[in-house]
Amino acid sequence: MMTATPAAAVVTADSPVFINEIHYDDEGADAGEFVEVAAPEGTDLTGWDLVFYNGNGGAAYDTEALTGTVGAAGVVSLAVAGIQNGSPDGIALVNPADQVVEFLSYEGSFTAVGGVADGLTSTDIGVAEAGNEPDGQSLQRTGTGTTAGDFAFTGPAAASPGAVNAGQTFENGGEDPGDAFPEGVFLNEFHYDNTGADADEQIEIAAAPGTDLTGWSVVLYNGNGGAAYSTVALTGVVPESATVVIPTAGLQNGNGDATEPDGIALVDPEGTVTEFISYEGSFTASSGPAAGMTSTDVGVSEPGNTPVGQSLQRIGAGTSAEDYTWGGPFASSFGAVNACQSFDGSIVPGDCAGTPDERREFDDPALCAADATPINQVQGSGDVSPLLGDVVTIEGVVVGDFQGEELDDPSLDGFFVQELTPDADAATSEGVFVYDPMAPQVEVGDVVHLTGTVDEFFGATQIDEVSALSLCAEGTALPVPVPLALPETEREPYEGMLVEFAQDLTVTETYNVGRFGEILLSADGVLLEPTDVADVGGGAEELLAENAARSILLDDGRDGEDLQPVAYLTPEQTIRRGSTVPALTGVLTYGFNAWRIQPTEVVDFEHAPRPVVPEIGGDLRISSFNVLNYFTTLGSRGAQTPEDFEQQEAKIVEALTAIDADVFVLQEIENNDGLAADTLVAALNEVAGAGTWATVENPEGYGTQVGTTDVITNAILYKPAAVDLIGDTATVLIDEAFVNARAPYAATFEAEGVTFTVVGNHFKSKGGCDEATGDNVEQFPGAGCYNGDRIEQANALAGFVEELQTDSGSENVIVLGDLNSYSAEDPIDALLDAGLVNQLVEHVDPADRYTYVFSGEQGVLDHALATPEASERISDAAVWHINADEPRLFEYSGPEGFFEEDPYRASDHDPVLLAFELGEIDEPSEPTDPTDPEEPGNGGVGGDDDEASEDDLAATGADITAIWFGLLLLVAGGALILRRRSAKA
Repeated sequence: MMTATPAAAVVTADSPVFINEIHYDDEGADAGEFVEVAAPEGTDLTGWDLVFYNGNGGAAYDTEALTGTVGAAGVVSLAVAGIQNGSPDGIALVNPADQVVEFLSYEGSFTAVGGVADGLTSTDIGVAEAGNEPDGQSLQRTGTGTTAGDFAFTGPAAASPGAVNAGQTFENGGEDPGDAFPEGVFLNEFHYDNTGADADEQIEIAAAPGTDLTGWSVVLYNGNGGAAYSTVALTGVVPESATVVIPTAGLQNGNGDATEPDGIALVDPEGTVTEFISYEGSFTASSGPAAGMTSTDVGVSEPGNTPVGQSLQRIGAGTSAEDYTWGGPFASSFGAVNACQSFDGSIVPGDCAGTPDERREFDDPALCAADATPINQVQGSGDVSPLLGDVVTIEGVVVGDFQGEELDDPSLDGFFVQELTPDADAATSEGVFVYDPMAPQVEVGDVVHLTGTVDEFFGATQIDEVSALSLCAEGTALPVPVPLALPETEREPYEGMLVEFAQDLTVTETYNVGRFGEILLSADGVLLEPTDVADVGGGAEELLAENAARSILLDDGRDGEDLQPVAYLTPEQTIRRGSTVPALTGVLTYGFNAWRIQPTEVVDFEHAPRPVVPEIGGDLRISSFNVLNYFTTLGSRGAQTPEDFEQQEAKIVEALTAIDADVFVLQEIENNDGLAADTLVAALNEVAGAGTWATVENPEGYGTQVGTTDVITNAILYKPAAVDLIGDTATVLIDEAFVNARAPYAATFEAEGVTFTVVGNHFKSKGGCDEATGDNVEQFPGAGCYNGDRIEQANALAGFVEELQTDSGSENVIVLGDLNSYSAEDPIDALLDAGLVNQLVEHVDPADRYTYVFSGEQGVLDHALATPEASERISDAAVWHINADEPRLFEYSGPEGFFEEDPYRASDHDPVLLAFELGEIDEPSEPTDPTDPEEPGNGGVGGDDDEASEDDLAATGADITAIWFGLLLLVAGGALILRRRSAKA
């Protein structure tokens, strides 16, 4: 019998490669277990191993391979879950020659039995983790030198994986942050999303070594509603690496579909937010220490296919946060200075390009003779490929090339191929997307033969991890595009195929054209918000399904955010809702919860014109306008810079001046003791002349009472030459119903002997649904949450109207503003049941009766209601569609070149206009019954009887047949509109 000969052990003290830090046990369930290896910069660790031994019997229980080259930090950290907790246990470091460089143990010594360290006795490091230590500690080598013998183990102490330990200096090699260290404390690196289940989610803080982080905290924010969802308290002293890593499991993924941002706030011990960053867009925080602040988008993100082990990092040279820009995703460097970062201002090390410089070449064309799996078998007849995870070889003709001309172009990094010999099964698609960023350049008409792995990416089948790609033919005739028409519910059978819509499609939303190059198109006109025209249970469900079947997303064939040039429009040529596309050819695909077309031909638009201000007549003109966070405090919820504020104010002044109302009721004015309202009045008077406009002052105590403490408020402006203000200040409803909203804000005026009162309102928003309970939970898509609170607010407002009538001595009360409720929802029903008359229903054609667009669907959020007496004096009404139909690129904060000093996209809500008569009027007639669909003027679908007439449906642009298709869609669940954005406050 032969016995194993132990491998020769290298003298530990002389080794420049050694185990430098260990964490194996902590309080509660073990977390963040790792082993760190130190080595000179440039050392290739490929072939090195860490072998883990159980001291109870001496056998090896795990081997972890090391790879890659040691960077400037001089250390490499390896996460290893399940490290044994001692009494005793050990770790062997083994070089590529299978020699044991070190055999260390903790909580005692033992002799290895079997494995590469067979027969060797471990060296106890002399310190241990007792199991009651908090997360984030480790055992570490300290000292000064170049080899293992120069250092001794200490601890437990604050862990520094990936960085030189506190109290440790490498005389040659290793990390040297430079002569300078970070100034202040700032966010330096984070990871939140990767392919598969999210792993190693972490946030890194940079600060000068020795900085005490006790009292600092990191607050995590959900951009869907802006609420804080987690707070991590920081403690301890920053080590010599100048970085501290915070494990942050559960970091939000930007809502998982790259359409909603999430954020991180860094808060100092005094509670001041020193940084508020976000990824996948910006948003305004609604709670926590950053409440009212607008986040700064880092400009880079981690799509769901980001490999594990990458992160977003600050790169550049300098000492403060402002010296760096965000980059990535790059290979993560948690616990160390980032690869392309220098704290001493020297040349930035590393290569952060992230991709090679040249594409691969085609493989041998002889491979084209090999057997191939038909693409229809890869796709299968269901939503998910039956070959998911399999390595397959396919062959097909390129029908859509979305690689980009250069490697760094913002392209889809792939191409669509379609089967040359289709099968007879109508349920299986003949096309598939090939994702291969480094593939050789293909052209439409090329026949390619390739091998790769079948994957599903955000609901679309694709081939990735391509290992072979050969060009088999060029200039091949393309398959005839599959003719499709909307409404369409069955789309899966055509995924990845060349298709054509030979019908007029209408632009129904442009919200993301600037950010993602997306435009939502629909058949038979624009989409309507279901609960604006139908009750839940009375037609809204059918309309929601119909909207999905009638719509398709037009994409731009690129991947990335805020790309230039913007797709489809220019600063000189807008694309408004209502514009049309007479025909559309491209590849049908799915992603981010939406069916979409990647066009293969130029898209021609027939542009809808911008409207001029409506002419409505009247002795007086009254208008309501949500002005989208007009804030004189810069850097908070509105404009971020003086230049932004100047542009925002210019657009609002242009709109208000053009409307030329005698009384304006405004929402989303900064609540700063009247300063914002006074500033806007001053800007208006610069145009119209001194004294033309005045503002209604807040009553005493405003800003401390229920409903008056929000960061935004209502405001009323008026022309003293046209109307006289009765009283000195506004009248405000103080009621617990408005604890989470803005208190109704009223003023009474007199003109030519006629007295009337206007009430400005801004009910609770539809956002922040994560915190909603009971009757505030969203009951129907689009209806949003907090319906219960808005009903209470509506009932309180109805009582307030009666009080105002008594106090003013006039029955003429007009209720205006953003009620955050669509026309067929309960809060509006409550106000109509209280006797108020809907002026938009009375005077505005149903097709024009909208003030807001959400997820492509138009509806009324900004209402004009009046008592019957006031209604008799309102001779006309209109909505000026200057905002809801315009791309948000044209807002004051849009990209360079898009700003114009005009009223278009001055806000996101359209203003409402009323014509008010001052002369003698007849006795009030009976108001229209808002619940009776047979009454003229009620353009809704479905009343209290929950029935929808065919005529009513026709008025919405709907088709009864389309509703049937839409119901099929709801069952299939595969074509629901791209996403439902969170409602603004």
